[in-house]
Amino acid sequence: MFDDLSEYDRDGFEKAKEYGFTTDNRLTVDWGMKHPNEAADIMESMASDGADFIYLFCLVYLKYEAITGEVIDTEKKEDEWIEDFKEGYVD
Repeated sequence: MFDDLSEYDRDGFEKAKEYGFTTDNRLTVDWGMKHPNEAADIMESMASDGADFIYLFCLVYLKYEAITGEVIDTEKKEDEWIEDFKEGYVD
């Protein structure tokens, strides 16, 4: 996101800047694991409201559960994402 500073992802990198991230100070997985709500804010600020992250349901959430031991109701998350999509919140 910070490599090209595309207008497409302007809102995403502006949100990331609010949390102190820049081209020289990159967002890390460690930070994302410690600050999941803020990481989600950044993701949802990106183009298409983070629609590029649809694979969260079958890839990322499973890894998150394995690392943290926290169980995520992926069916509920996917249903919520689909409802947002239908309502126009996700491109």
